Amino acid sequence: MPKVTVPKDQLGRVNFVDRVFLITGKPHTSVNPLTGPRKRKPQTEREREREMATATTTGGGTSGEGPKIVWNQPQQRFETEDKKAYIQYALRDGGRVMDIVHTFVPPSKRGLGLASHLCVSAFRHAKTNSMSVVPTCSYVSDTFLPRNPTWNSLLYSEDLKSHM
Repeated sequence: MPKVTVPKDQLGRVNFVDRVFLITGKPHTSVNPLTGPRKRKPQTEREREREMATATTTGGGTSGEGPKIVWNQPQQRFETEDKKAYIQYALRDGGRVMDIVHTFVPPSKRGLGLASHLCVSAFRHAKTNSMSVVPTCSYVSDTFLPRNPTWNSLLYSEDLKSHM
């Protein structure tokens, strides 16, 4: 990129930010080479939760796969560590079919992708334990499965019942 020269008599009128742009062709940014660019601190609790979920989803957490989901076998549900968001299921056919009946995410945590993470945990559990899934919950049947058709192979059907 060609350097732009500013006449010496005009140099005093050009501020530092403009000088950086004129010399480098790039806008000036305050980037600490050790810590990287500054991030704006979240102002509300919802912004803090969204930032935490994003950091966890993008590898900021220990697993690198999103928020930690816990299997609560006695209550037949998968839930977040704080137990505020969960997906409820019922076992049918002697434990060979998982009927997902309800997904709940509190208003303060909506929009973070928690419902999807809960569904993935439930479907992985079903797959690992050779179970079929009945998507009774409208979120699972109307939103999750159309967006994630790879899980359709686990869905319960009458044809499968005859082979069991």
